Amino acid sequence: MTIGITGPRRRAPWRGAVVVGMTAAIVLSICLILLGLMGDFLVDWLWFSTIGYLGVFWTTIVAEAEVFFAVFLATANILWVSGLLASRFARSPWTQRPADFEWKRTGRAVAFSYPSMGSGGKKTAQLWPGRLMRPSRTLP
Repeated sequence: MTIGITGPRRRAPWRGAVVVGMTAAIVLSICLILLGLMGDFLVDWLWFSTIGYLGVFWTTIVAEAEVFFAVFLATANILWVSGLLASRFARSPWTQRPADFEWKRTGRAVAFSYPSMGSGGKKTAQLWPGRLMRPSRTLP
């Protein structure tokens, strides 16, 4: 098999046209939504200025903006506190500290197999001069 030698697979020629078409549809949809919103804004602005209540128009626009930002900040604060509490109380088991161990002797000796200097590089079993230690949990 020649995986990696031939390079990446060739894409179908119609795939690029589909991506361009979807991108154009998304951009067109966003533009039409913004055009509708701007149309409503301009019609209200012209109507209020024609009847002489331009101050009322700007008061309603400012009030709507203030309510939007107040709700946005309240929601952002609620989500921030929720995320803070979630990260504090739902830690991964890998980041939690393990329980304390008390080491006890088992009374067994261990044989290691490693090359010895005197045996010409052959692996020989040698006894480790100590006893294995095994952890045992101490519960409070």
